[in-house]
Amino acid sequence: MLEKISSERHVGIDALRLVSMLMVCLFHVQILTGNARYIADICCIAVNLFAIISGYVCIQSHWKIKRYINLWMQVAFYCVLCYALWYIMSCTGLMKNSKPSAYEYFLPVPLAGFNWYFTAYTGLFLVMPFINKLVSVLNKSQYHAMIILSVFCLSGLTALRQTHELFYNGFNTAWLIALYLVGGYFKKHHVNNSWKLCVTIYTTCVIGMASMHNIRGFTPFDYASPLSLISACVVFQLFAKWRPTRPCVVKSIEFFAPYAFGVYLIHVQPPVWIYLQKAVGLVNYHVCSEWWMIVVLAFAIFVACLLIDMCRGHLFRWLKMGVLAEKLSASCPAWLRELEKM
Repeated sequence: MLEKISSERHVGIDALRLVSMLMVCLFHVQILTGNARYIADICCIAVNLFAIISGYVCIQSHWKIKRYINLWMQVAFYCVLCYALWYIMSCTGLMKNSKPSAYEYFLPVPLAGFNWYFTAYTGLFLVMPFINKLVSVLNKSQYHAMIILSVFCLSGLTALRQTHELFYNGFNTAWLIALYLVGGYFKKHHVNNSWKLCVTIYTTCVIGMASMHNIRGFTPFDYASPLSLISACVVFQLFAKWRPTRPCVVKSIEFFAPYAFGVYLIHVQPPVWIYLQKAVGLVNYHVCSEWWMIVVLAFAIFVACLLIDMCRGHLFRWLKMGVLAEKLSASCPAWLRELEKM
């Protein structure tokens, strides 16, 4: 989700970035409406897909500080913009919610809850060169064993977490590292299951998650749950196999994919989220609460945020933010730049 897309593109993976972000929008709108719960069962794998994509793209790539700085500038742009809007609207009475915490917004790595993925990804990014170095010397059996142990500790034990919530829900760097390893394994060893098997497994997992809603103490939307992990793996394999041939499809995917992460950054910002709650509530009450309305609202949010981030992208290119990222990268401490040589 967060990586700069290279010149050697895999269109299926690019398409998965977009589909995963649409899943995030569907998941969030379903949460706001409280209706059509099966939509959440279908879409709760989106975050896992993002992290698996990171592993697939980066496990054999050259680690560069500039990648993170480019991402950080995108996050900072929306944090500053939305904080200013929220503060002005709070002061003028247009928004009755309390003013946002500048402390959470303006730390070098924002710690506000809506930025949890970027915060967790920061930890993952810093250990990527060490993971890549380790993986490069492991054979297939050793790599396989490492994934099994990692997944067991962070996913299997999560399913039995009644007494400990250290890794609750997968909202942490440790879970992203485990998914990064899974994505890297798919890249290095080319797991190749048939699309029929992948669809069957995914359908079975969704039915399993839907049937567990009423089990006391079980939260089917845990990112680290075994069913969510398995679902994400088979969906990833489906898209990794997909190689569209129509030029118009390929060009459209390649054009829009770099802006997928912006959809997430925009619609979870507190002032945007508050108005989304109001809008969804009005539609839910006055129009209808059918599943297709959730799809329409999610798609509208997805398209609107995609267009906004396209404008942000044009602005960054006009301001030559890439050049600034290069300069900031060159000014980083020597010990950090040394990691680029690994």
